[in-house]
Order: sequence, then C-alpha cells, then structure tokens
Amino acid sequence: MDFVRRQSLRGVGGAWPALLTAPISRCLYKVTGKFALVAGPVLVGAVVALSGDVRLGILMLVLVASAWLLSRVDVAAGERQAGAA
Repeated sequence: MDFVRRQSLRGVGGAWPALLTAPISRCLYKVTGKFALVAGPVLVGAVVALSGDVRLGILMLVLVASAWLLSRVDVAAGERQAGAA
C-alpha cells in the first residue's frame, strides 16, 4: 500500500524512483503478471492457428499451466514432511 501511495504522490513523471525503491518481490510479481498476460493469448493463438479449434487452444493452455505447476512440486520434501508428522 505504501508503494502505491508514494507513486501517486510523485505523479506520472516521478514513478521511476518509486519503482526502483519497491521491494524486488513486488516488481517480480508485476513482471510475471505481464508475461502471463502476453504468453497466454500467444499460446492459445498458436494452437488455434495450427489446429483451427479454439477449444483445443484453451485445453492446451490449461494443460501447459498445470504441467508447469506440477513440475515445481518437490515430492521428496513432501514425503519427508509427511513422515515427520
């Protein structure tokens, strides 16, 4: 909230100093959100262009996102944590 307040007080031309002093997690969150905003429609559009079916494009987007999320799961850590409980 403080970042938004500082940015609005400085106006449009003074947003860069506020962005540079923001925590890196907040900046990373904004960048990944913008990447997803571009990557999703590009992926769906590519699949639709190749296959001609919009439903297949949306299905591929869901499958790719699910596969990416599942690839980040640490199974060994989960098994250790379950065994410790």
